[in-house]
Amino acid sequence: MKNEMTVSKETTLIGELRSNSKIKLEGRIEGSGIINNTLLISSGAVWVGNIIADTVIVDGAVKGNIVAKHKLLLLSNAKVFGSLYSKNIHVDNGAAVTGKIQMDSPAPLELINDPSSYALKATVLESPVLNPPVLETTLLENDELESKPISESRKLTYSEVAEVGVA
Repeated sequence: MKNEMTVSKETTLIGELRSNSKIKLEGRIEGSGIINNTLLISSGAVWVGNIIADTVIVDGAVKGNIVAKHKLLLLSNAKVFGSLYSKNIHVDNGAAVTGKIQMDSPAPLELINDPSSYALKATVLESPVLNPPVLETTLLENDELESKPISESRKLTYSEVAEVGVA
């Protein structure tokens, strides 16, 4: 018996996923995940929620924060809307990230301790200058991003982010 689970294209899981097995996502998951192994999000697959895993390989879409304990690979079709935390991150040409990438500091304890209730941040800093404008970014149904200036950053709740839709 293989120590692997596949969520097929025709499947949508709603809720928290905890596993010690390798997970291959081809369909859709709406909820947080704690995977004590490798997670592969295939091209065309969608994960809406925070992810904590040993190794994360993304070639689909993620709307949530990702904590990869060992390695995070974003392949050419990857679209990530959230913060990334890992000491080892590889990003292929074509991959898109809207959010923070942190390699030098650990993920927030609130995210590690309770990934299902940790609010997804939707604040994007655009500009290499010292005081960049703060934008509120929304992922539209056609997978394009729409950014609007806001006076101060704010956190979106999980339900607000889940309503946007990626597929």
